[in-house]
Amino acid sequence: MTILALVLDFGLGAVIGAFGGLFGVGGGVIAVPVLALLYGLDQQHAQGTAMVMVAPNVLPGLRRYRQKGSMDNRMALTLAASAMVFTLPFALLGTHVSSRALRTAFSYATAGDVEWPTGIALAVGGLSTVSAGVALAHRLPERTMRLLFCALMLVTAPVLALRR
Repeated sequence: MTILALVLDFGLGAVIGAFGGLFGVGGGVIAVPVLALLYGLDQQHAQGTAMVMVAPNVLPGLRRYRQKGSMDNRMALTLAASAMVFTLPFALLGTHVSSRALRTAFSYATAGDVEWPTGIALAVGGLSTVSAGVALAHRLPERTMRLLFCALMLVTAPVLALRR
């Protein structure tokens, strides 16, 4: 990996981290399409690499949302317990499914192999901005937030689904 690639990955991670904090999604729903479309990674590599970025970025985002008082602790614990039970089996399944099938599934729902240098650079970049994204989320009206998130899904899902 060149220094330029590292700097670009860090910058991309910063942008994704800000959006992840803004939307409370950890960045994966944004990172996977970006890695698949801009970096040309197959779906397994895109998902695995996004996991490297998302894991360290979720905790600061979670802390900031909790500090702002906008988290239902009971719901969060229920979701966390469910995720702990189902993540490994589905990640293992994801490594045995074709890239095209995973892209299609990801485009509808939004794990695999990992591009570690890219994932780590994205993670570090994301850590630098996730708190700013959370702060922005609390300044924007709820309707604006919903519309922005819908726009994100409406743009990324079809583009990812149509990628060959």
